[in-house]
Amino acid sequence: MSLLSVQAMLIPATILFASASITHVYNEDFGKRQKEGLQKNHVQSISGWTFVYNNGTPVKNGVKTSIERFDLNGNRTEDVFFNEKGETFSEFTYTYNPDGIELKSIGMVRHKPVYNFWSYNYNDSTGIMEKYHAKQKLNKEKWVYKFDKEGNKLEELYYDTEGYQVSRKVFKYDEQQRLSEKIEFDAYDNLFEKWVYAYDAKGNNTKQVQYNSDSEIIRQYQLVYDEKGNLTTRITSNAKGVTETMTVFLYEFYPSTEGK
Repeated sequence: MSLLSVQAMLIPATILFASASITHVYNEDFGKRQKEGLQKNHVQSISGWTFVYNNGTPVKNGVKTSIERFDLNGNRTEDVFFNEKGETFSEFTYTYNPDGIELKSIGMVRHKPVYNFWSYNYNDSTGIMEKYHAKQKLNKEKWVYKFDKEGNKLEELYYDTEGYQVSRKVFKYDEQQRLSEKIEFDAYDNLFEKWVYAYDAKGNNTKQVQYNSDSEIIRQYQLVYDEKGNLTTRITSNAKGVTETMTVFLYEFYPSTEGK
């Protein structure tokens, strides 16, 4: 597997939304599988609207919480996240080369500008790739990934701006090469949390369960799709299964080129 093929399937996230609920569709952990789905379905943009619940009952109208835009190749080109007041929390634009490799991400978080220009090193024999800032002497933040022969991400190490490793993630897959578990460790390699994923007969990820270091459920996510496999609804519940939020996703599509 070449450096280009690995980089094209890997688009690391730059933002963690302030809320406990997940109000966006794009998830880097699903790699090329999700990118291929966005491309196949001609997805142009996705808007997320989140409804907050109290004791399982919605308490107010939905609030727009995210906008995601994609190019014709399924690359994420822009995302904007909003807080519960509808104010912009963060926004980024992403630039790629013709092979779909992310070259830079520019935006802001809490009104502070962020500029990321990326460089990569890849060892084809070990399947290990490093992603770091082009001006590494000024910013030592980097990610180190390990892939299997199928291009599945097996491990992710994160180093902060001072060059210290602060987290490690391990990824496991089922027989259909679908992500089944994500296990996260802290800077001392102690278990931090674990995510478990379940799928329907069509291969859609319909359930996600988040556990803490004591194997206790933190949150549960139920995901609903349309007939083409586009995620339309994500329901977030607490450990007892009581609904906390529901995010509905509205799509815009590029014109289909079929038959032309």
